[in-house]
Amino acid sequence: MLGFLWRSSWPIILATLVTGTVSGLGSASLIALINSALSGDFESKPMLLKFVGLCVTVLLSSSLSFYLVNRLSEKTAYELRIKISRLILSAPYPYLQK
Repeated sequence: MLGFLWRSSWPIILATLVTGTVSGLGSASLIALINSALSGDFESKPMLLKFVGLCVTVLLSSSLSFYLVNRLSEKTAYELRIKISRLILSAPYPYLQK
């Protein structure tokens, strides 16, 4: 099953891995930024720009990752349905009557 999934849609899998990783790293960076702001090590203007940039990065990358996972799931289910339908249609009729 994993071989079928990899052969049929490896670009989507790689894109999902990259966007998921970016989202995770962005979330960790956002937590570190908030922690440094709470501890008092901050300069207001650069900190605000970093915060907004990280929020946008996390939002976009997590949304894109979610979209790609859903697309991969739907594409795989579609291809498996087509494959099973073709196998059923190619089976001899007497064999299907049994």
